[in-house]
Amino acid sequence: MHFLKELLPRYVRVLVPRRSEDAQTPFLFWPFRGALDLPDMKLGRNQEYWELRIEETWGVVYGSEDAFLNAASQLEFILEFNSYLLVQYRSPATDQFRQSSPEKRTDYLPDFWNTPLRFAIPTAERILKLLASDGFPSYLAIEPQVAATVFGAMSMLEREVFFGEFLNQLKTWQDQAMMQQMRFPFLLSWPPRLQSAIDQYKSRHPDQNPRS
Repeated sequence: MHFLKELLPRYVRVLVPRRSEDAQTPFLFWPFRGALDLPDMKLGRNQEYWELRIEETWGVVYGSEDAFLNAASQLEFILEFNSYLLVQYRSPATDQFRQSSPEKRTDYLPDFWNTPLRFAIPTAERILKLLASDGFPSYLAIEPQVAATVFGAMSMLEREVFFGEFLNQLKTWQDQAMMQQMRFPFLLSWPPRLQSAIDQYKSRHPDQNPRS
């Protein structure tokens, strides 16, 4: 994962029809918006990537379709966690980032509307372990200074609660996205350590989880 520190903080201009503003998006985010006559991606972006390009050009590196989808899901999880921090979370550091860099767009639509979250569990466990010790590592951060400021001001327990909230909201979003497609949501059992973080969050915010 350490190579990501060279890629994640880099921004590019997005490709959109009739662009009217100079917006930028992180390099590893999906850099397309609007109707561009792209292929029907009803099976998800990563599945489409595999079938159109990856299998032919990089298939020998990944070894199999499942191995590629597994790796892609773990990267998706890192991207979505960064997006959650920079877009949804409110703090002096994140508010300052949004005010001082309005051209940077870090909102992200993860491929998890079609991909089981269980593929991302190894990465989720690693991030929680890091948060519970030294904080969020800069090599996984799109905006390292913002991440360092936010998590540096939190206790270890507060970081765990933050991560539990993220996991809970990500699964809730996935369930809603799948039901909108008239599909049954994926069944998921988080490992005990991750479930504990979710439980910590729910116990502190019962008003946001009335049926928990």
